Amino acid sequence: MEFRRLAEAFEGIEATSKRLELTERVLALLKTFPDSLVDKAVWMMQGKIYPDYVGVELGVAEKLTIRAIARTYGAKEEEVVALLKKSGDLGVAAEEVAKRRRQRTMGQAALNLAGVYATFERIARASGAGSQDQKIGGLSELLAAASPLEARYIVRLATGKLRLGVADQTVVDALGILLSDGKVGSVTELDEGDRKSRDEAKAVVQRAADVTSDLGTVARTALSAGLAGLKRLKLKLGVPLRPMLAERAETLEEAMARMPGAAFVEYKYDGLRMQAHLGKSTEIFSRRLEQLTSQFPDVVKALEKAFPGRQVIVEGEVVAIDPKTGRMRHFQELSQRRGRKYGLGDATLGETDERDVIKEIPVRLHLFDLLWHEGEDYTTRPLKERRGLLEKLLKPNEGVALGDLRRLTDTKDVEEYFQAVTLTGAEGIMIKNPDSEYEAGGRGFNWIKFKADYDAKLADTFDLVAIGAYWGQGRRGGWYGGLLLASFNDAEGTFESLCRLATGFDDATLAALEERFAPFVAKAKPKGVESTLEPDVWLQPKVVLEVQGAELTLSPNHRCAWGALKDDAGLSVRFPRFTGRWRDDKKPEQATTSKEVAKMFQARRKRQGLA
Repeated sequence: MEFRRLAEAFEGIEATSKRLELTERVLALLKTFPDSLVDKAVWMMQGKIYPDYVGVELGVAEKLTIRAIARTYGAKEEEVVALLKKSGDLGVAAEEVAKRRRQRTMGQAALNLAGVYATFERIARASGAGSQDQKIGGLSELLAAASPLEARYIVRLATGKLRLGVADQTVVDALGILLSDGKVGSVTELDEGDRKSRDEAKAVVQRAADVTSDLGTVARTALSAGLAGLKRLKLKLGVPLRPMLAERAETLEEAMARMPGAAFVEYKYDGLRMQAHLGKSTEIFSRRLEQLTSQFPDVVKALEKAFPGRQVIVEGEVVAIDPKTGRMRHFQELSQRRGRKYGLGDATLGETDERDVIKEIPVRLHLFDLLWHEGEDYTTRPLKERRGLLEKLLKPNEGVALGDLRRLTDTKDVEEYFQAVTLTGAEGIMIKNPDSEYEAGGRGFNWIKFKADYDAKLADTFDLVAIGAYWGQGRRGGWYGGLLLASFNDAEGTFESLCRLATGFDDATLAALEERFAPFVAKAKPKGVESTLEPDVWLQPKVVLEVQGAELTLSPNHRCAWGALKDDAGLSVRFPRFTGRWRDDKKPEQATTSKEVAKMFQARRKRQGLA
């Protein structure tokens, strides 16, 4: 299969921002590639060569890529840089240089997808002495055989900046249509029977994607073994499943009304969510499905001590601990440890450095769920059974403990518990249905989060995605002085503007904003971004930050929940303020949803007697 076919498919996908057309083109791509290559095509369409949890990324530095382009086409690096500044896209710059400097010669072998993928694997795994030359050499090898169009996407893939705007949900939708009984060829030709068949197939695809966290493998299995094959994909050690997410409630009364009588009420720790897999080796994954194992060797040791000889998958929240008082520290202190350039287990740090960091910022993992045990999937079991087995298996130690849990039925008791836990430094509480299954990748009212911030007398907090930046004026001149932020529309897979943020930043944070967002600057409004406001600088929706606001209000300028509550109006946050918390533990798709924001607005209006 020629790589040209994939590049042409990417060009078609890039040319549209309409959701149905996007799904049509992804569907066409899936039909084009054989079973043996479709997983690689899907990974590349997502801008990577492996699933996230593998922890191997291409990410060739821009300077190295410029050097490879210049070397391949006999151009000067200054020429490549000038084209980059003009277009803002190194892939387009490479395409232009390729057009100017050379054409594919007659008889030259075309690039094939398998060969391109193998070279990318070699580039990604190059390390140590001489790795820069290996990366440049591998990239030059590909560019030398590439057409101008192929060069555009080879460079974008290499630098980690493909940005086709294809959300995971779009791939799931396309696979659902592909596997439906009607075998419909077009997204727009679905009758009622076809839609039912598609939705049934999509549910199977979604479940497979949630337990494997790997759309490439899901696509390959779908094409080779159909729905029956997808149903055989199970949770297994070393492969993280997508985390279950919670809804929020405005009041404790509302939360308890959704419970079947008694509820499990737990601490909501101000930490980092972890999914730990213990077998022949121990691996830890973040909420974003990233590898955390090397960053927390002390947690690995504590887990192996807590589950001696056991094979389990457990989930919990790790928090920083004050070594003198035993009290929990703020999340920002934990993020300083996690934010180190190298993993704590990296030999380049030296043993002394590793010991010092662990001593300086000790942590404790509080476990709250068990998902798999000795080959058996427990996610379909009720929470009370999962928690019971966790309590039976766990041998607590200084580094690993059970998360605090109470079985409560009375709202007054829940309120007392809530008041007590917030005094200890916890964020708030989680209220869970004891009879609920673990809904991997799902968000619902079987889990409800309640924080002090949600109290009607206090401000709301939101995890929002930066989609634009504004240059500062006066004392902020020369820096980004504010950001345009968005919520996530999980139904459409888009990011909808919600507010402009300009407060809560200290001078050091402001001075660093431009550098933080430099990799995500876009020449024009990115695909999947919905905003009528025009910032000074558009940003790819990649960075999540926590924002506090005084209240929600209808807005003719912002697109969040547009038309859902009032024609020609969306929602906006009044007086937003940055809390100081960068949510690096969350993917953009895990940000506060537009649906959540709309529910919060409606609940507040109802409480105020306005609805």
